[in-house]
Amino acid sequence: YFSSIVETVKLNVVHSVVYVYGSVPELPLKEEVIREIKKLPDIRGVVDLLSVRIPGDPIPDDELWRAVLRILEDHDSPFFNCEIQVRDGILKLNAYYTSGSDFRTTIARLRHIQGLRDAQFEIEEVGAPPPHMRHVADMLRVKMKLDKKAKMDQRLRIIPMADGVLVEGSVKSMLQKSLLNIFIARAAKGVRIDTRIRIDNSLGEI
Repeated sequence: YFSSIVETVKLNVVHSVVYVYGSVPELPLKEEVIREIKKLPDIRGVVDLLSVRIPGDPIPDDELWRAVLRILEDHDSPFFNCEIQVRDGILKLNAYYTSGSDFRTTIARLRHIQGLRDAQFEIEEVGAPPPHMRHVADMLRVKMKLDKKAKMDQRLRIIPMADGVLVEGSVKSMLQKSLLNIFIARAAKGVRIDTRIRIDNSLGEI
C-alpha cells in the first residue's frame, strides 16, 4: 500500500506494540501511514516516531504562518480568536469554533500545507449564537458591502457570538483599519462589536 516509502519507514513490534521509525515527505502521508498501521490486527498500540522530511530547502516559518492565516481567514473557516504559532515547520493552533460547524475540512486544508512538518490543534467548541445575533451579523455584512469607505481590500469575517459580534481578519493599512473601526462604531447601534484586525501589506491597493 505504501510501496513508495517502503525504504524510509521501518516498523518494530514489541509485545504487540508497533514502533514506527523513519521519515516521509509530507504530513498527510505521515498521518495516513499511522492510521493504516493502527488498523493492523492483534496490536495493542502504535508509537509514532515518524518524522516529516521535506525535500529541498525548508519553507520559512513566516511563509507557513501566512499560508495558515489565509486558510483561517477564508469565509469557509469555522475558527475564530485564533492564536497561530509556527516554529521549525511545526504548526500550533489555538482556536474556537461554534458548535455544529464543520471544522474538519479546515483542519485537513491546514495539514496539507506544503512544508509543514507537524500540526497540533487545541480547539474549543462554544455554543451556537442566538438567532438575533445571527441577524445582526447578517445586517452588518450588508451594510459593509454597501458602504464605500468600508469596501476596501480586506479579508474580513463577521462572526455572531452569544452576546455580540466579532469582526476579524486583515486589511492592507493602518488607514483602512481606522476607517473600518469608524464604520463599525457607527454601525453598532448598541450592539457589542469586538474586532481583531491585522494589517497585511500583501493585500492589493485601495
